[in-house]
Amino acid sequence: MAPRGYRFTPGQPFRFELNVYNFGVSTVSGTIRIVPPPQFRTEIGKEETELTVEPMSYATVPIALLPDTLAEAEHVIDTAEAEFAGKPAAPAVWQLFRSVEPANPKLQ
Repeated sequence: MAPRGYRFTPGQPFRFELNVYNFGVSTVSGTIRIVPPPQFRTEIGKEETELTVEPMSYATVPIALLPDTLAEAEHVIDTAEAEFAGKPAAPAVWQLFRSVEPANPKLQ
């Protein structure tokens, strides 16, 4: 999967979805592991998700990252690692860029 870019605001949850595809002819089960970048954590503390994907279908995994209010990075990389049927699958990679917009413009 090609890297994608998103904007984040320190202290604000960042939500997105990961679609996991199965182009095979049989159902597969596996584990998705979210690897948060430094100064980020998963919002609900769950970094691993078990899922089953039917043949020629996909499953959607909601992901929520929470950057620390003091997150200083202008650019970070977030990854999701996967294993199905005991074999590693291609990882997903996202680029996150610090937002230049205020979190709540009404407070400015």
